[in-house]
Parts: sequence; structure tokens; C-alpha cells
Amino acid sequence: MTKKKKGGNKARDPNKGAKKAEKKEDKKVKKQLKNIGEDDIEKILAELDREQAKQQNIRDELLPAPPSPRCGFCLVSHPNNPDELIMFGGEFFNGEKTIFYQDLIRINLNRMEYRLIHGNNTPPPRSSHQMVSVPGNTQSNKSGNVYMFGGEFASLSQTQFYHYRDLWCLSLGDNQWQKIESPNGPSARSGHRMVLSKRKLVVFGGFHDNLRSCEYFNDLYFFDLDEYKWTKYIAPPNSPVPPARSGHQMIAYNNLVYVYGGYAKVKEVSQSGSKQSTKKGTQKESKKEIEEKGKEFTDFWCFDFDKMLWQQTKASGIHPSARSGFSMVSQANKKRCFFFGGVHDNETDEDLNSTFYDNLFELALEKPHWKELKLKKPKSKVKKEKTKQ
Repeated sequence: MTKKKKGGNKARDPNKGAKKAEKKEDKKVKKQLKNIGEDDIEKILAELDREQAKQQNIRDELLPAPPSPRCGFCLVSHPNNPDELIMFGGEFFNGEKTIFYQDLIRINLNRMEYRLIHGNNTPPPRSSHQMVSVPGNTQSNKSGNVYMFGGEFASLSQTQFYHYRDLWCLSLGDNQWQKIESPNGPSARSGHRMVLSKRKLVVFGGFHDNLRSCEYFNDLYFFDLDEYKWTKYIAPPNSPVPPARSGHQMIAYNNLVYVYGGYAKVKEVSQSGSKQSTKKGTQKESKKEIEEKGKEFTDFWCFDFDKMLWQQTKASGIHPSARSGFSMVSQANKKRCFFFGGVHDNETDEDLNSTFYDNLFELALEKPHWKELKLKKPKSKVKKEKTKQ
């Protein structure tokens, strides 16, 4: 009678290899952190929260100069005051370390004043988040609110990354932040986009990178501002949806939400050949390899709230070249939006070359049409230059 092997009836864990590799990577990261004297990123964020809680009262400070240099911040207009902008967050790399900000700054465009708001419930520092301003709709809230979702944070050494999935509301009447606890929202991410359509926040796309793997999203979520509930959109079977991406732009117009451009890492199958000697002679053997490459999009999509469907849209004219990280603002009363800048990355196995743009486009929204705009000098300056000649 043969003996059964100990544990022979146990089912094999298909994820055992991945779990083992993850555990090994965690040990490696902890060793690296110990060598550079850096805490775990969640400990760093907890300490920042404790420091923030020491702020007693909300107060504002008039800054002597504009905010420090940074990228990845959010800047939105006041919903009830066209002469004021609200700015939050961002990051700056000084050549050695990356600094993330949690500054809330209110900018008066008439007086060109910058006021830094200090408070005891300010969201943690972040960049690549999204903010939307919402007009006040009640007697008790005439000033309106600013809603913020997601974003990213990194340790000073950039060896650790953290993505947020929190939703915050800033009351513009008293500069008070409130964290909104609502289940079933989007997963942690940055590089997503968020717009206001009717009384709903609309979130699409983004990415999550934990240094082991990077995932891009094409999911669509709505947050109802009256019911304070998240809803995930589920597309009908066989209906089209945009490919996953980040660094795109979204515009809300009437009952439509437009999405254009962006960037994602996509998997491509490539053929590689090698020669082998056989009895029949030298033969070429073809081998398929899966490569991950960066892709920038020029596709144009529209989500229709009446039909609750995505559809790819064609726009006449010459559209901007492939890029991500550009800016887009709408002028709804003129049925158009403006598109500026962006970056195109040319990636190889050994190098990354980036091209930055400063061109300006107009997109008509009623019948989508692209048009590049050429800026002209003011007439008065042109006349003066001719006189000098």
C-alpha cells in the first residue's frame, strides 16, 4: 500500500508565485527605506495629519508674492465670483527631492492678491487630483463649494507612492473642508478627470502605480450632489466605451460629456525571428513577444446622459497632434471650448524625449469642429512698431 504524500490533497494556490514575489519586493523596499532613513509612506501621511490637526482656527494670510513654482496643482474659478480663483496642492522637484503641497490659496484677480488659507481639516498634500466648483443652491450656502477627488503623493526620495480615493468638499463661505464618506466610489487614482454635469460630479479614467505594476482605467462614476451617493456606470453589452487613459481632458456641455486625448501604457504583440539549423536546412522561427508601450490618443468621445451611452464622435477640421497633459476650458454661452499646450513623449527602450506645445485650438461644441487659433499682437503695439521702422 503506497503512502499518501503529506498535504497531497491540498489545492494549489494559483497566486502563490505572485504573492511570494510581492512579499520579496516588500522586504526589499523596507530594507531600502531603512538604508535611507525614510518611514513607511502611510506613517508619513499619518504624521502630516497630526501636524495639520494642531491648527486651531481658520485664518488667511496675505502672501507677499505668487505661489511657489509647482506642477500638478488644481485651479478652478469661484462659482459665483468670476474675479476669483481657488488653487490647491501641486508638487515641485528641486533636483534632489520632490515636495508635495497642501496649500489652499484664493486669488483675487482684480487686486492680484494671493491669500493662503490655514485650517485644521485641510486634505493631505497631493498632485494630479481634480477639483470642480459648484454654485450655492440654498439660502444657507450662497457662496458655493469646491469638490476635490483623488490624486497622488510620494515620499521625498520618490521610492514610495500613494494614490488617494478620498472626496472632499470646501465651503467657500467659511473656508471649511469636509471629508465626504460615501461608499462605492472610484478606486484610488490620479491623472483622472472630473467635471460637473447638472447636479452630478462625473469622474472618468486615471491610473494607479504602486511601482510593481501600473493600471489605467476607463471606468465612469457619478456622484449625486443631492443624495451624496456614488454610482458606477455599467455599459450595455457590446456598446462602445473609450480605451483606458490618463492625462486626457473632459468638457461638460448640456447633457453631454466630451473626452479627448490622453495617455496610457498598452500591451502590443511583436514578432521576433531567429534562425535555427535543422535537417531540412536553416529555418526562421517566429516568436511572439508582448511589449508594453506608451500610447497617446487623438480620439474624441461623447457620453450622452439622455441615452446613457458612450459614442465615438467625429469632429471636422484639423485636430491637435497626439499629446497628453493639455488644458481645456469651456465657454458654454458661446458653444465652444479652448485647448492649449500639452506634451508628446517619444519613448524608446533606453531614452525618453518629450516635446512640449504652446499652440491654441478652438473646438466648436454644437457641431464639433477643430480650428487652430493664431494669436495676434494688439493693434496699438503693431502701429507703434511700424512707426519706429
